[in-house]
Amino acid sequence: MADPPAEPLLADLRVVEVSRGIAGAYAGRTLADCGAEVILVEPSGGHPLRRDPRTGSGDRPLFAFLSAGKKTVTGDVGALAVGADILIREWDDAPTPSPRRTCR
Repeated sequence: MADPPAEPLLADLRVVEVSRGIAGAYAGRTLADCGAEVILVEPSGGHPLRRDPRTGSGDRPLFAFLSAGKKTVTGDVGALAVGADILIREWDDAPTPSPRRTCR
């Protein structure tokens, strides 16, 4: 009889991502691929990578790739980060709550 499927490597991690560029989004995607719960916090106007700059509408394929496996929300980063194991922030003026670990 086959062994039951193994639990994903990072299934017990909760990650909050407040990145605006490719590097932070890719870090979040990698953690999501390894089983972490990744919550992408978008600004109220949408993530800068979301809209196609040529047309101004529709989701870009790059954004779809980088946000795969993530939950996307808009809201208060501080409230979400309180229970996070990791905070990914990619720009200097990002909100700075105090999770247990921060990737910068």
